[in-house]
Amino acid sequence: VRRDDFTPWVIIKVLHEIRYFAVCKDTRTQKKLLTEFVNCIFRKNESNARKKAPPVDYTDGLKLAENELKKIGIGGNYYGIEPYSGSNAMDKGEKEELKKLRARVAQQQQELDMYRRKPQGPQNPGYGAGSRQAEKSWNQMSGE
Repeated sequence: VRRDDFTPWVIIKVLHEIRYFAVCKDTRTQKKLLTEFVNCIFRKNESNARKKAPPVDYTDGLKLAENELKKIGIGGNYYGIEPYSGSNAMDKGEKEELKKLRARVAQQQQELDMYRRKPQGPQNPGYGAGSRQAEKSWNQMSGE
């Protein structure tokens, strides 16, 4: 690695600009595309280092990312996608399942709250026969 190598910043900036390849339909394709992109950047930097050329800059990195998208047949507008929510990759069935699971979690939370509100043990521990421990004589405690 060269001292003046700014490749990590280029990779992060390009991935952010390209929305971390969020246009992919599933995470497996997205992961494969991301790996291929980073490997392509490293290969390009390796060849540039042999030629004593500078590392890949932002515009070249963006072109490489767009080429990786074109290789799998995705083109067009990938800038309008929100990469952080992850909701775009979910189909209707997965969204319905998520709704059901969230409703179940809320119901179980309510049941837990109700259980915690139920009184445990005697209400007034200072009154009644159940509140005092049986007094033991000295002989009983010492085992004589």
